[in-house]
Amino acid sequence: MAGSKQARNKCCVLVDKGCESTTAFELKTLGIKSCSMDDGTLTFTADYPTICEITANSQSIRRAGIILEEKCPGNNLLGAVEAMKPKLPEYLQKESLTFKARLHNLSNKNFVKQEVEAKAGEAVLNANPNLKVKMQNNSFDILCIVQDNSVKLMLDLGGKDLSKREYKAFTHPSSIRGTIGFHLLIKGMQTLQKNKYKKGDLVVVDPFCGSGVIPIESELYFENKYCAEGLSFQQWKVARKKNPSRKVREKSRVYGFDWQYKHIKAARKNASIAGIKEKIEFSNCQVADIDTKFREKEVDLILTNTPVMTKRAPKVADSLKELFYQARYILADKGCLVLLTNNSEKIEEFAAYHSFNTLEKETIITGKSQTTCIVFKKNKKEKASI
Repeated sequence: MAGSKQARNKCCVLVDKGCESTTAFELKTLGIKSCSMDDGTLTFTADYPTICEITANSQSIRRAGIILEEKCPGNNLLGAVEAMKPKLPEYLQKESLTFKARLHNLSNKNFVKQEVEAKAGEAVLNANPNLKVKMQNNSFDILCIVQDNSVKLMLDLGGKDLSKREYKAFTHPSSIRGTIGFHLLIKGMQTLQKNKYKKGDLVVVDPFCGSGVIPIESELYFENKYCAEGLSFQQWKVARKKNPSRKVREKSRVYGFDWQYKHIKAARKNASIAGIKEKIEFSNCQVADIDTKFREKEVDLILTNTPVMTKRAPKVADSLKELFYQARYILADKGCLVLLTNNSEKIEEFAAYHSFNTLEKETIITGKSQTTCIVFKKNKKEKASI
């Protein structure tokens, strides 16, 4: 039966498009040996306690749940949804429980949201007549996930967008999702592993930290402290795994710099909410002064969401050029620089000028916005005239 505590259930997690490889890596650390990847989703089998643990402890996912039924919609999505008979697990068939259906469209087609959600709701009610529909403060959500070649009805174990972090009480105009900040970290960590890089304490720097998302996500991972709260499944009276004692994953020193002190204050407050304020060193610092903070080749990872280059902000380009100049001094030979940018052509131009090679480049899509994640490594031979 779907959702059985003993059975292996077909499960699905929703992620930001372009970040699937990071989630696949993270799922392995959480006990999932193999999974299937599609744009914005990963599917795998897991027992109930394991998928609950993934929902609470994964830093890379937006939603997670158990697939109740799946069909190929062909050219008739509404007909395919209407024909579904999604049987809920016994622990969710009480008369007092309520639900709502939500559309999550990952296809290249446009649908009328209300029509799809109404059909999905009807399908759930037909298979589970004890339930009632309630649009707010309901017991759980059913997601109708539409892709080009499939439509799934999924029991949403979290009941909310997990990329929206509880610690982000103080924001920044160009603040990124926690899932994206985590993606930059894993990209950097994987590059170090490929280079067979070994060192005692990892030194991680975000030179444009804003509200502190990247340093906070990095330290939460290193300290193994991330755990989402207020999730739907936590309200259900179903036995699940007790959280095991957590060991520190990696000894580290994490730094967040920003030229505006108001952003540093916000970052410190967010880190305090996350419970790791004392673990991160935030400092009001210009990019040109970063080399005064570190010895030569002391830094292992530089991770940042680059400021937006516009005609109204000509100094941003100068700051980004300076970043690569500084990185040549502070970055270890086998270290790497991972940047999120809306202008990859210019960034790669600055990188090449300061003798950095592009190792990897990928597009990340969050909602209607599109950015590029680029991994750089120092070229051993620096240009003679910089």
